[in-house]
Amino acid sequence: MGAPEEVRVVRTMIRDDFDQRFQTAVEETEKFYGDESGESRDPRDGSVQDEAVNGATRPT
Repeated sequence: MGAPEEVRVVRTMIRDDFDQRFQTAVEETEKFYGDESGESRDPRDGSVQDEAVNGATRPT
């Protein structure tokens, strides 16, 4: 295996890539299901939807 410095660089790159992919997944999930405030946005135009996905009401 490579030098310890190379291993650290590779691990950092892998971690940074994971962090970026995870953040993108969170953002896409919020677009689809709504953010923590409970608002759901239409992915086509960004307008706020009053109902949950597929017309189901949100649990209270």
